[in-house]
Amino acid sequence: MPKATPKVPRDVAVLMTGVAGFLDLVNILVELIPVLGAVIGFIIDIVIAAGFYVWMAHYEVKLYSAKNAPGSMVAFVMNALPITDLTFPWTIRIGSLAFTEEKEIPTNAQTRATARQFRL
Repeated sequence: MPKATPKVPRDVAVLMTGVAGFLDLVNILVELIPVLGAVIGFIIDIVIAAGFYVWMAHYEVKLYSAKNAPGSMVAFVMNALPITDLTFPWTIRIGSLAFTEEKEIPTNAQTRATARQFRL
């Protein structure tokens, strides 16, 4: 059975989670501005979603795949609601994906079988 290793290196996963936490905190502070804060907060949410989509795609983690999309959409909606945005939804979502997504490393038998396929 192939071993599984994290897709995102541990130090990068910690950095991703820290950046998500900082951006969630900025979003909370911006939303304290009476009317303009809601609009700016929504724009920040879109930037966060797009930025982490690109950053996670670099490590082959799909933020909006069929498996991961429901959790990402919940984070986006939670950030749009007044009270639930205080729970740092992007930090939880990015941290959970960065630390749990794994890739399989092929065993020697699988590597030999693939090598046999491409022999001339």
